[in-house]
Amino acid sequence: SGTYATALLNLILGRGPHSRLFKEISEKKGLAYTIGSTYRGINNVGTIIISGNVHSARQDEAIDSILREIKRLRDELIKEEELLRSKNRLMYKIATDLETNMDIAHNLIEFKLDYGITKEEYLTFLKRIKKQDILEVAQEYLPKSLDDNKYVMLIRDPLKQ
Repeated sequence: SGTYATALLNLILGRGPHSRLFKEISEKKGLAYTIGSTYRGINNVGTIIISGNVHSARQDEAIDSILREIKRLRDELIKEEELLRSKNRLMYKIATDLETNMDIAHNLIEFKLDYGITKEEYLTFLKRIKKQDILEVAQEYLPKSLDDNKYVMLIRDPLKQ
């Protein structure tokens, strides 16, 4: 399903220090101390939110870098190692979300109510995702350019600088 591939796509794009956005924008270019993305979705309806703290003088450079990383995901198959590493990271996160009795009850109910499946079925779907699935959801859901109508951009400058 597209939902599972999109969750994995989000992890690759911007979730954590191993993500493409963090490596490119924070580590390589020094444009943001923190940058990342979150995905909220079910049944192929959802949002990927990219957020970070960027100096206003460098916001255009940051936006261009974000769009380049999105374009790479839309245009190129990811490497098998990146797919495997990302699947393992997501499976680890699911496992750590089930550490206490309260977490277990909450997350098992959430899987059943939100996804209509068990945690084990979710992990099975996750394991089946291929590089081509990531490419397809990237092409379907990520914007092609700033001229695309698949995104909303909010830029805040609280200091008006």
